[in-house]
Amino acid sequence: MHIVIDVRSLCNSHQTGVGQFTSGVVQGLKTYTNHTYYYYYNAAKKITLPSYIAHDPNVYHTRFPSRLLTLCSSFVHMPKVDTLVDAHIDLIYTPNIQYVPHHTKTPYICTIHDLSFVHMPAWFTKKQRLWHYLQRVKYQAVRSTAIIVPSESTKSDVVHTFDIPESKVHVVYPGIDQSAYAVISDEDTQLVQQTYHLDRPYILYLGTIEPRKNITMLIESYVHGMYNKKGIELIVAGAPGWNNKDILRAIDTTPGVRYIGYVPAAHKAALYRGAAVFVYPSLFEGFGFPVLEAMAQGTPVITSNRTSLPEITYGQVQYIYPYRIDECISAIDEALSHPRLSDARNISQKYTWEHTAHQLGVIFEQYK
Repeated sequence: MHIVIDVRSLCNSHQTGVGQFTSGVVQGLKTYTNHTYYYYYNAAKKITLPSYIAHDPNVYHTRFPSRLLTLCSSFVHMPKVDTLVDAHIDLIYTPNIQYVPHHTKTPYICTIHDLSFVHMPAWFTKKQRLWHYLQRVKYQAVRSTAIIVPSESTKSDVVHTFDIPESKVHVVYPGIDQSAYAVISDEDTQLVQQTYHLDRPYILYLGTIEPRKNITMLIESYVHGMYNKKGIELIVAGAPGWNNKDILRAIDTTPGVRYIGYVPAAHKAALYRGAAVFVYPSLFEGFGFPVLEAMAQGTPVITSNRTSLPEITYGQVQYIYPYRIDECISAIDEALSHPRLSDARNISQKYTWEHTAHQLGVIFEQYK
């Protein structure tokens, strides 16, 4: 089959969950399936694509200003990606909800990671809400040939929210990069400690800095648990998201709490490994890469009992109701004094990009 993949989410050097998913899917499909892939992206200015596709002859791009492209895609249904590619296209696949105009005769499979923007619009800026509106997600869901989702939780949400037949929605769990399981050497540990000035035990949060991640509740738990007086820092790491001014202000004004910014992939494993406990109190998740990455290093994990998080962790971490500060403090205290022994590392090893790619390949074959 000749398949177009929309790789616009790889244009951002700071990859969040969607970029991480797209990267893993593209590399997995190239390695483990036999289809011919074409890659489409748009960038008004010159960008550097990841090395695994940067020099691929099947990369196609447009150079529209992103806002203009969004408007043209939504209202004029142009440019049609299957016309841009110099080959007969059997299927179009987008690993994100960004709308890709195409001829109606060409099968189109989209990915919906979660519907937080539908259920909790207040978590997003006006600009983000407009962007989601222009992606016409319900229109895509109804008109698409099939839908890929990262969890049973998201499948149920998509089916009931958009009144979509269950048979049209396929759960394909993402993989975890093998670097998450790296054996951390003394040199790696020392490098990360020096880079981020980690000279005290620390509680770690790593993820996008935005309201739905519930970071302010974690900060409040840190304060009420008096962990700074106990000589324990709270390290907040991750790419800046939207509506994060209050979060950043809370970090700046709370003694013992530090924001270290976006963490490159090369530093992640050592940062997880060095944490006394990893806390991810998110209110809404389609999947949850950071939780599994921390589990891969055997770090005690505390996360929410919401949406996909209990599903993907198989009961091998501590769960909290994310609005209860007392539950969060109790869970942190337990992790600090009696680290939970579990098969957490074995659970995270179930998620591989090879398996993800094979599942997608089988789904693609159904829609020749």
